This record gives sequence, structure tokens and C-alpha cells, in this order.
Amino acid sequence: MDSHCIEPEAFLKKWAQAQSQAQAQTPTSNNAIDENRVDWKQFDRLGISRETLEKTGNLDKLLNWQKTDLLPVSLKFDDVSLRTDARLGLREMPDGKLSIAVHAIRREPELDRYYFGIKFTEEDKQNLLKTGNLGRVAETEYRQGEKVPVFISIDRQTNELVAIRTDKIKIPETVKGVQLNEMQKKDLSEGKAVWIENMTSKKNTLFSACLQFNADKRGFEFRFDNEKQEQSQKQSNEQKDVPKTFRGQKLDEDQRSSLKEGKTAYVSGLEDKKANGTADTSR
Repeated sequence: MDSHCIEPEAFLKKWAQAQSQAQAQTPTSNNAIDENRVDWKQFDRLGISRETLEKTGNLDKLLNWQKTDLLPVSLKFDDVSLRTDARLGLREMPDGKLSIAVHAIRREPELDRYYFGIKFTEEDKQNLLKTGNLGRVAETEYRQGEKVPVFISIDRQTNELVAIRTDKIKIPETVKGVQLNEMQKKDLSEGKAVWIENMTSKKNTLFSACLQFNADKRGFEFRFDNEKQEQSQKQSNEQKDVPKTFRGQKLDEDQRSSLKEGKTAYVSGLEDKKANGTADTSR
């Protein structure tokens, strides 16, 4: 009996020690990057300390592969100092080390120059300037002969072009309580904006908006602009069930295709609802 006796005080002491060790070994942060991997001296050389990042709410962004907000940085080149506002980020080098990336402010987006092998069309430029997103999947060439499909957006704070690989993105099945159909998921995967109605907000109210992937934000964003009416009309036309016959006349494939796209189709010999005769009309 004495050999199996448990002293309460000794047991509680050992239990407390075990709990302390377990807590010390358990990560206390949900961040994607272990901050012990970060060389904070790199930030000190820019005049930005870890404490500054934490106080301004930028530390968590940085440790989750996101860019910080605009911060005043000081760049030194020999005896010359350059002070400017910039967004800071981290990138992993081939050897596994983390390096700081400085995203300085540009006067305007550089849309007339080639971007990793991409020449922007006039429509591309309009999309980027209006919505901040390219609106399609583009193929960059970071290495000669190697094409990489990406989404491209503009960093609104710095006017820098930002790209992210399409294979890094997962298209959602539902958004704010709304089940996406196959056409909507296809459009999102192609970088297009999709009009979604009757979503439920955090305040439990219904709202409608355009959904589109933003490469700078590394996620999908809601847009509330005039394009929502165009998207609504387009999707309404796509989902419209065009009849095979109309007022006694059989519609051919060209006519049905035009009506489905919202265009005008000329049909002759239609039956007049108000008379027994026929009339030439268009719809």
C-alpha cells in the first residue's frame, strides 16, 4: 500500500510542471510565419521596429504573407538617405530565408510597359484603372519559355501591379449564404466579376454586389459600382429560357442565340394576339 501511495502535494506539483512544459511547447500564434524566422534588423535599417508594426496593427498582416499599410521608411545608400512611404512585405528566398520586400509609391500604374511578357490591351487598361482588377487570366513569363497563369490587380495604395498564381486560389462554393452555380464559379476562376444577389451580411441584412478576385488583397472582394447592373443583365440573359417557338413561328438556332444574348432577332409571320392575321415584327 505504501509503495502505491500518492501524495496530493507532490502530484499537483508534477502536474503543474507538466502543464507549464506543454504550454511552452504549444504555439500561441495562428500566424502563417513564425516570427522567430524574421530578421528584425532588416526592418530596423528601414527605421521600422517590430514594436511599431505591432502598435500600428501591421504585425499580423506581415506574418500572414500580407503587405503592411503605408509606413514612413528611410532608405540609405552610402551617404544618401531617401525617405518615402512604402508598404512592406516578406518573401521567402530559395534558401528558405525570409527577405523584406519594399513596395514604394508610384505616380501611376505602369500599364504601357510589358509586365513579365504581358502587353496590356486597351480593355485591360480600362479594367485595371476602373476596377483595380484585370478581369481575366493572364500568362506571365517569369522564366523564359515558362508560362504561368495569374490574376493581376493594382495595389491602390502604391499603384504597383500585383500578380498571384491561379493555382493558389480556391473558388468558393457559397458566398454569404448564397450557393454559387457552375457558371458563376467558372467566371470567378477566369478572373471575371460575378453579380450575386441576396447575400446575408454580418448584420443579418440582405445585400447584392459584384464578387471578383483581387490579387493585391489575396482574396475575393465585393464591389459596389455601376458594373453590377451590367453583370445582373448579362447573367439574367444567360439564364433566360428562350422558347423554341414564338407566336406560331419556330425559331432557328441563330435567332434563339441572339435572344439569349439579349440581342434583337427578326422573326416574320408572327401571329397577332389582337387579330387573326399575321404581322411582321421583331423582338
